[in-house]
Amino acid sequence: MPRTLGRLCAALLTAVLLTAVASCTRSTPAPPPAYAAGTVIVAADGHGAVLMDPATNTFTGITADGAKAWTEKDLTTSGVTCVRACPDAVLSGAGPVGSAVPGNDLVWHIGSGRQDVAPPTADFQIVRAESASDYLAVDADSLRSVRDGRSSTAPLPAGNRQYRVSPDGTEVVLSIRSAGAGSAGDWALYTVSTAQPAAFARLVAGTTPGPVGCVSSVQHSAVTLSTPALEVDLATGQAKQVLPADFHTSLCTVSGSTLFAAAVKMGTTAVSQSVATADLATGSRLPVQFGFSGSQTLAGVGTCGLATSGGNLVAYQGGGRSDIVRRGVIDAYTVADGEAVVLTDRGALEPVHSCTADAKQR
Repeated sequence: MPRTLGRLCAALLTAVLLTAVASCTRSTPAPPPAYAAGTVIVAADGHGAVLMDPATNTFTGITADGAKAWTEKDLTTSGVTCVRACPDAVLSGAGPVGSAVPGNDLVWHIGSGRQDVAPPTADFQIVRAESASDYLAVDADSLRSVRDGRSSTAPLPAGNRQYRVSPDGTEVVLSIRSAGAGSAGDWALYTVSTAQPAAFARLVAGTTPGPVGCVSSVQHSAVTLSTPALEVDLATGQAKQVLPADFHTSLCTVSGSTLFAAAVKMGTTAVSQSVATADLATGSRLPVQFGFSGSQTLAGVGTCGLATSGGNLVAYQGGGRSDIVRRGVIDAYTVADGEAVVLTDRGALEPVHSCTADAKQR
């Protein structure tokens, strides 16, 4: 081989080797987040979750290992309820984004199937479901119970409504503000047993200052979103103040008998939220000492409240203490008394068992 050609081949071989080495040593860019930063968990349990990206009106059902089970795009809905176990779910009041007519369909995602059906009445919302033929629902002026395909109804006052399911799944707590109510605080509180064979709503309290925000199965009580927040005994209807009178509660969750509430101090010039804590078993309140910002979700595990802020999962504990316990977190959700899950920026659904940081997060 001529010497010049030999040098050229050697130079080319050296360049290839240097390129290969550079490629091996070059840092690999981090993959983009699996979900947008504003994505929220709208329903979850130990089997999976339903996510919503409010920027794109996209709903996604994922399994416990993070695998996508189904997706709905460009959809509006009045509520999402898991069917027996997430990510199987039903979307109530569903309709296309931008439609001149409010959505009213029921969109069922069970297994790999999708079914879009018209409800029996307008303003129909399923609040608890075991299957497409076994569920509880409310509409404009009634409660409907469907068992094995057989339907029964019970009258309810017409008006605005809000509901929460107890952590143990045995009750639906329903707040209704009648259309003719004289003030924003006139909310009636009802309970509905999920085990009863026919539709029946039991009136617990005729007037509460706000709708139900969270429920404690341990205390058999509900906490209102109001100024101040009240704890209502679901057996007797008796109410007691659980947070300072000058705080308005906008979000709350209960872990066991410990209440965590996102509250705004009234009369302040700046709108700043704090996490207020109370022991519902003893009635004792812990000082409201720390600021709260970030997600519109407040979860609970053990004796601490959980919220996301700046991609971090922050645990709020007694005595005004707050700690970052995980990083790379998009949202958190309470799945049962003392249990929570988080959605990570990798798209994983991970359980949270304690208020302390995981070793890998430190």
